[in-house]
Amino acid sequence: MTGPPATGVPRGAPEIRFHLPSEGLRPLVTSYYFLESAGPLEDFTHPEWANIRFALNGVWRFEDGGIKDAIEPSRSALFGPTDRARRFTTDGGLALGIGLTPLGWLTLIGSDASD
Repeated sequence: MTGPPATGVPRGAPEIRFHLPSEGLRPLVTSYYFLESAGPLEDFTHPEWANIRFALNGVWRFEDGGIKDAIEPSRSALFGPTDRARRFTTDGGLALGIGLTPLGWLTLIGSDASD
């Protein structure tokens, strides 16, 4: 899924695509996004509301605040709201993210996000 050359993005550069949820889900879901990397990628998430991430292809590793070792989830990860960036790496692959609003967390996860 590399972008067309007209985008000005070098071939093989990571791509990120955002999509709005359907009108009925917008109180619960901020957006859907796809992050694709043809090769190694090291980056940081930004501080954000809660997020669900699915590794659709490849291995994605996330660092957890005070833990030095990366967490390598089997195929998905759930993050509560945070005021700090989180480092992530991959050797290449495709990840899907779903942003949750505070109401979305409560409705879909059903527990206090501070846990």
